Amino acid sequence: MSTVLPIVSIIISIVSLSWAVFVTLRKGDVSRPTLKFYFGFTGPAKKIGKQQLPARRGMNLSTMILVGKLENMETGIFPMHFGVQNSSKTPVKNVQVVLYYPEEFLLRDLSLLARLDYSDKRVIQLRSDANERSVSAIGRLAHAVFEYPLLRPGEGVLTYEPIVFRPSTQSALGSQQSLEELPLKTRMHRSGVAGYFALDVFVTAENSKPTSKRFNVVWLNEEIGDKDANGILERVAQGFWGRFATPGFYAKPWWEKPFSKWEEAAILRLDLAAATHGKRQFKIAEYEPLGLALGKISMPTWNYHEDRRPAHLNRYFSQ
Repeated sequence: MSTVLPIVSIIISIVSLSWAVFVTLRKGDVSRPTLKFYFGFTGPAKKIGKQQLPARRGMNLSTMILVGKLENMETGIFPMHFGVQNSSKTPVKNVQVVLYYPEEFLLRDLSLLARLDYSDKRVIQLRSDANERSVSAIGRLAHAVFEYPLLRPGEGVLTYEPIVFRPSTQSALGSQQSLEELPLKTRMHRSGVAGYFALDVFVTAENSKPTSKRFNVVWLNEEIGDKDANGILERVAQGFWGRFATPGFYAKPWWEKPFSKWEEAAILRLDLAAATHGKRQFKIAEYEPLGLALGKISMPTWNYHEDRRPAHLNRYFSQ
């Protein structure tokens, strides 16, 4: 009997401790909540064409392609939609969403949207939550910061960052070099992309785990039909790759990552409203696009925001 009692006592202690840890984790008192970041347009829109390459469920959205036609002297202001949500059971305080992208695409003063003279005589009033945004620039990098004092369990915020695009005066032709020999920005331009930048996002809060992500934002200065979605995805992918890998079977060492991967891309056909401010001409994108296409796009697994691929991958690109 004297031997059984210590064993029972130990078992009871283990069960009690396990139950306490389980209850604590369920209530979120130990684990810090993680904020979810959503990128891209989430509202209803007309679907563009039939997708030959449908995106798989659970595939990460990495590329947003904006399609809208601007003339040479016009400036386009297009929305870049995103959202953040507290999916935990614990309130999150002092949430900050920081967007990093090149300064040339930054719209510093949101009041410009209210001071424009629109062709349809509309009147724009800034919402009170415009004060949640603050911007600055260090060097050539813009910082747009959105601050929210509290997100309750299950609560989320959907908003957008306006970005500025201007038609390029440079011709896409001229250089006889192959695409893979050109810098990334020039490659994208030769592939028919009018504007491109990499967007880095950092989400943090007082009592939450930080989250960081990187996305691609692409602008095509053209009109898009209902059957052009797949051709657009191929052109944009070619700009990132420079040259696609040679088809074939390869013996890849187990420690090497695959040289390509499939990611989700969203194509937004924008509805543009004409406006003027003095002698300057603008095209402002509506909140809801005319059309939306989702498809998958082939991306290299190395840092495709740089100009060259690693030398050890050259065997996949032989003639």
